[in-house]
Amino acid sequence: MQLEEYETLIRRITQEVYFYLQKLGAPAADAQDIVQDAFVRLIETEQIIPEAKIRAWIYRSSIRLWIDRTRRNQRYQVVLRDYQTLLGDWQLTSGPDLDTALLQLDDAAMFRLTLRYVQQLSIKQMAQILGESDSKVKVDLFRIRQQLKQIMEANNE
Repeated sequence: MQLEEYETLIRRITQEVYFYLQKLGAPAADAQDIVQDAFVRLIETEQIIPEAKIRAWIYRSSIRLWIDRTRRNQRYQVVLRDYQTLLGDWQLTSGPDLDTALLQLDDAAMFRLTLRYVQQLSIKQMAQILGESDSKVKVDLFRIRQQLKQIMEANNE
């Protein structure tokens, strides 16, 4: 197979997969990204895939990438919903904007706050999940609350 023929074959297959992913419900931009990722995987693979199996390989890779992306988006939506619940539970009647302060925290701190105040886990349950001692969890929560307080005071000035 000549290089031009190979390129034509790959181009035709990727267009088929692109339309197939859109048929599954993928937005156009996501479908393009997935097809591109599958193509990159094809190039990076150290195996020589016979011409008869390239179509199946690209379809299978693209569908797996679509499933992974869908699962990741679903998990992201759950985390986002928990975060919004956390913000809703912490509405202040006066003072600085808590949303702004929370956005300045790192991911680890937000995860701990979510476990404690959104999911309402006990210190002991948090320690088991995080693989840490009860006292470390308590100290970390205290430090996070102090950090929030400092951020909010700085924003208020």
